[in-house]
Amino acid sequence: MLRVERCLLRLPLLWLPAQVGDRLNVDDEAKYMGKGVHFCPHCDGPFYKGKNVAVVGGGNSGIEAAIDLAGICNHVTVLEFADTLRADTVLQDKKRPL
Repeated sequence: MLRVERCLLRLPLLWLPAQVGDRLNVDDEAKYMGKGVHFCPHCDGPFYKGKNVAVVGGGNSGIEAAIDLAGICNHVTVLEFADTLRADTVLQDKKRPL
């Protein structure tokens, strides 16, 4: 279960689902769609240049997005449901120095 605290809503979220159509299913998700909740780091990432963002998902897509966003955003936080990241080792190694 993902618990979203109010403080997290202050960070724009990029949700990178494993399957198209997946949603976080949290309160007010639809209300903030396109206004802080996004699905494409390449399309929407530039809106957050120099800002702090959070990426939901520690799989390959999430870590790739975090790596890409690290080049334009001030700080990127990765939120993962599991205890460990599921991304390939090569991606995890690439994100460490960022």
